[in-house]
Amino acid sequence: MDNNGSQFFACFVSYVLEDKNTVSTFQRSTFVPGSGLRQVEVWDSVALTYTVFDGAGTQVSQRPLMPSEATDIQARELASIADANAESIRTKASQALTANATYLAIPAPTATEVRTQTELLTKEVNGLIRLLLNQLDDISDT
Repeated sequence: MDNNGSQFFACFVSYVLEDKNTVSTFQRSTFVPGSGLRQVEVWDSVALTYTVFDGAGTQVSQRPLMPSEATDIQARELASIADANAESIRTKASQALTANATYLAIPAPTATEVRTQTELLTKEVNGLIRLLLNQLDDISDT
């Protein structure tokens, strides 16, 4: 709630497209009590614009993002990507426990099985190191 008694809801929305590009916006909706009006503010990291829409969805105004706003959105994007990547590593780690148990149950692994397991373990260790060091911007080596 702001100083005028308006209530607002804010969210950061990040979309990963099929071509692996990330499109992000920060949206804040403001509800003015008793008026039935809603205003939506959108900070767009692709178009680098700030846009205001009224309750009917009509664009009221638009301007370029200020440098501080663009920096803030980029920081939010990186945090969102890092959170998603950390969760991906945790999921892979859970799956790795099962795969490693299966490998350890092989009484006499072949050279191919040993090589494959070594490659998998290297990726798993990379994931754990990235998680430990909080280097989660790119996890393609996990």
